[in-house]
Amino acid sequence: MPGILIDDSGKQWADDSPPLLHRLGCDAPDFDLAAYTVRNLGFIHVQPHGAGIRVTLRAGKFSAQTLISALYAIVDKSPRRILLAAFSGEEWSYEMFTKLGSFAARVETLAAGEAVTAQRRLAMENAAARTGR
Repeated sequence: MPGILIDDSGKQWADDSPPLLHRLGCDAPDFDLAAYTVRNLGFIHVQPHGAGIRVTLRAGKFSAQTLISALYAIVDKSPRRILLAAFSGEEWSYEMFTKLGSFAARVETLAAGEAVTAQRRLAMENAAARTGR
């Protein structure tokens, strides 16, 4: 199932969108549109991933409008878990979330340009659920 790319105005594009490729001036058939737009233009890529959603972004590069549109796209899919793939500098970081609120809080810190250092969020969410915190 294809994913979506969300630009800096919050507009959603198919992650294999010919109009977006044309807008970017790229005609190469093997061009990785999702990787290019996330790394260079601050798009957020939202795609189905098993029973969940994978969200790919570049820390400090995406706009608030992009994030808001991505959160709406995630809510529409009602995923059981969210895999966050965040790029910063030359490193990728991966985190798993079971709650949209925890995901949103983490991504807000990445929007501000906070360094990508993964924490054990899934374990923290599960421990908090068991203890009632």
